Amino acid sequence: MQASHEFGAAVAAEMGIALGAHEERDFPDGEHKARPLESVRGRDVFVIQSLHADASRSANDKLLRLLFFIGRFATPRRRG
Repeated sequence: MQASHEFGAAVAAEMGIALGAHEERDFPDGEHKARPLESVRGRDVFVIQSLHADASRSANDKLLRLLFFIGRFATPRRRG
């Protein structure tokens, strides 16, 4: 996730794999959207996110964003 992008890139490089594409957006009303942009069906997924609070987000906010993002992997995608 964006808050730990550099660390995630270093871990991926050490493992010899590429980071998966994902989208994160903040909306003016305070809502947040995070979703993977590629299929991970049948693959191992590692999500790296620091929960260290900083000036922009609390640890609770980061944890909720992480849990919602992980939940997107368990929810089947609808095709329309």
